Amino acid sequence: MVARVSGELILSKHIRVVLTILLAVGFIGFSAAPASADPTDVPINVGSDAYAIDNAGQITSESEFLYDSSKGDTAADAYQIAYRGTLDMTKVWQLYSFFKKMWLWRNDDDQARYAAKTFSGEWDISFTVDPTVVSSNPDFVSCEAVQSEMDRQNAPSKFGEIMRCETAAYDATTGKFTAHFGLHHADGNKVTGADLDKPEYQPAKLVLTTPAHAFYVPQSKFEAGKTFKMVEPTVRGNMTMDYFYFGMPLRFNDTSDPVTLTMVATNDATFTFASRDPERQLPESVTKLVPERVTKLRDGAQVTPPALAQTSVIDGQGTWTFDAWEPAEATVAGSDLNFVGYWKYAVNPDAVFTATYKYVAVDGSALPDEVMATLPNSEQVTQGSTVTPPTPAQTEFTSATRTESADVATTWKFDGWEPTSAVVDGADLSFTGTWTKTVVETPLPPNPEPEPEPEPTTEPEPDPTCDPTVEPTVDPTDTPSTDPSPRPSTEPSHTPTVAPTPEPAPTSAPQPTVPAPVAPTAAPTISPTVAPTAKPAPVAQELSKTGQSATPFALAAGVLMLAGVVILGLRRRSH
Repeated sequence: MVARVSGELILSKHIRVVLTILLAVGFIGFSAAPASADPTDVPINVGSDAYAIDNAGQITSESEFLYDSSKGDTAADAYQIAYRGTLDMTKVWQLYSFFKKMWLWRNDDDQARYAAKTFSGEWDISFTVDPTVVSSNPDFVSCEAVQSEMDRQNAPSKFGEIMRCETAAYDATTGKFTAHFGLHHADGNKVTGADLDKPEYQPAKLVLTTPAHAFYVPQSKFEAGKTFKMVEPTVRGNMTMDYFYFGMPLRFNDTSDPVTLTMVATNDATFTFASRDPERQLPESVTKLVPERVTKLRDGAQVTPPALAQTSVIDGQGTWTFDAWEPAEATVAGSDLNFVGYWKYAVNPDAVFTATYKYVAVDGSALPDEVMATLPNSEQVTQGSTVTPPTPAQTEFTSATRTESADVATTWKFDGWEPTSAVVDGADLSFTGTWTKTVVETPLPPNPEPEPEPEPTTEPEPDPTCDPTVEPTVDPTDTPSTDPSPRPSTEPSHTPTVAPTPEPAPTSAPQPTVPAPVAPTAAPTISPTVAPTAKPAPVAQELSKTGQSATPFALAAGVLMLAGVVILGLRRRSH
């Protein structure tokens, strides 16, 4: 019904509802349907891309996948790649706002009642990668990882608080990744109209990404010029009021274009430090300032070494100062670049250092104490001064020893210092004195071994004394019978034991006393058993036969007997 009041056109309530719906349909650009019709389809315009989550510039805006020499083959050091789908949520929130107004218009603008209304919804995302190039780390294909990345990518929006990941999976055979989300709070409570009315829950764009570190490309899979794709990036889902309402649920389903990446070879620029003085090494406090290697350099790229944040370093009693890079710049032409940064060292003018001395033997043997006693003590020297080591107070030592076969004379002779002198230039000095050992051996005269002596036999020693009272008697009545070969006793003599002395003096055998022919006063050493036995009876008989000549004959016989005894005694003593 149409009425005109005071020149204004008044429309009935029902007509206003119809016109509002028609206007909304024309404004939003979709065909509305009655309550019993199909859900309302909403365009979300999904966009997709790939990016390197740990290496800025590794995947370029021209879909180039650049070589990086620092990468490896493990999940920890390979190329970390992620895929991203971006949803345009503008039309979704426009339709939500329109249906809210319709509900309020039909329900007398009951805001509190609408705020308590509950909603449900779900989203599914999926895509497929090339499993011959891209690998997956199962530890990061989880809802916890997906939710964390979604919250990070959509900040400051808090839509992730009511859009919760429920499942996430990857099929390594087909390369397909899927994730399912539900519209509810983290504790499972329903989302209400009051929640959906919050600005932080109505993002204009919604980013759905794969979890960080879930996908990677091993270095061994890199091949310059090769391409690999992510295909069929799809987002589908719906959102509806739990209470039946016409035009709901809002439904979306969109598939984006494939993402194709081409592998491109690159080069590196490396940086090193060196000392201007080849005799002086750079300390760690300087070398730790070397810039990091620059990777992913394309042919034709102009490279200038970076400026150092620190260009001077105090070291000891001087300072290292950065001089310059060589070359100052370079152009990449199919190979890596190398830049050398040179440093100079300046010693403080009043610096004090130490000069030390040591001895060594040419043959490496240990030096005797008398040589080491001449070693100079360390001393303090100043920067720029010339130091000449002192000559030892004694430069030659000789010692004598004797071995079993020779007399040995050992001589140590000082050869000199190395270096002979030095200038103090920002460091301690060290001087080494060398000594040469000469050994002369003089053989001793030969000393043959004595032949072994036979074991001596023990013989009884004869008694060297004789009884002076015993005298031979001659019976003048007997004729003497002379035994020309008296038989001495065969009783063995005893050799006395003589205690050895360092240099035993030989003893002379006693000389026997030769008795007078007529009346000997001493007899040689005679054993009582060896005295001859006179036979007076036969001698007397013989003398009786001779008459007056018997007396001279008896005397001659006695002398001969006594001489025999003496001779026998001398021979025994000589033995």
